[in-house]
Amino acid sequence: MIDKLIVLCPKITECFRALALAKGRPGYGYERFVDLRGTEYKLPVRLYYQGQRTLIHKADIIDVADLGLKRVNEILEAISPSLHRIRIFRIDACWDILGRPVWDFVLNSHIPMVQNFRLFRSRGAVSLYLRSSDERTLLVYDRGRYLKSKADPLANVFKPDDDVTRIEVQLRGKVPFKRFVSIARYKDCDWLGNLEFLNLKLRIRRPTPTQILAGHGLRRLISKYGVQATSQLYEGPEWAAIRKRHFEPPEANEVARLKFLFKKGVCDWLENRVRFPRARK
Repeated sequence: MIDKLIVLCPKITECFRALALAKGRPGYGYERFVDLRGTEYKLPVRLYYQGQRTLIHKADIIDVADLGLKRVNEILEAISPSLHRIRIFRIDACWDILGRPVWDFVLNSHIPMVQNFRLFRSRGAVSLYLRSSDERTLLVYDRGRYLKSKADPLANVFKPDDDVTRIEVQLRGKVPFKRFVSIARYKDCDWLGNLEFLNLKLRIRRPTPTQILAGHGLRRLISKYGVQATSQLYEGPEWAAIRKRHFEPPEANEVARLKFLFKKGVCDWLENRVRFPRARK
């Protein structure tokens, strides 16, 4: 599903321009900032009026996952005189997986040739940034714990021992499709890219004692840090040899399944199907 949407508007309608000047406050690199939820319009939008450098306006659609494309179109038509001039600055898609802990992804997930990897542990929760850059981020985290920490009513939907893992892809800046009127093209976007899942297995028929010890050492590293972090401990040719010797081929079916779910979630949002438990009421 589409979980975040920020757009850039070269022009906004006169009523919102006057509102921003009258009730907005300076900040965030813009001349005025106003939360439209607290105005007479009651729109779920944070409106940033006239950037200090670009003079372009920005609209951050709040709780976009609960709206669907039809409602977003109505909101932007009210704010901007032309949808065709609106450009997408940031768009996120996500999928929640029930019954699979985050650590499963830490152990097995891998993206080749990625250096900007981060792993965080905080109060028993794990957040995994398989890719983290200014333009593209792939994040896996414990959605259940996050909802509980925010006292979100959605946390009551799940049992205390439920594992709810969120896979989230964030695209910003140089997004694949910039024009808002082309947003339907994101249903065919390859959100997960070259993500793969690797399973450790000693692929030698008669391993020597040294090879057995190396396999145990590799297993210990992966159990502590995961495949992605472990791969960064070695030079490219070294890791290629280790991968060939100690891992099974990537699980293409699992990645294909995740890609299918991402596409399904984005299509649902584009077709205005907001599914439980996304609705807050």
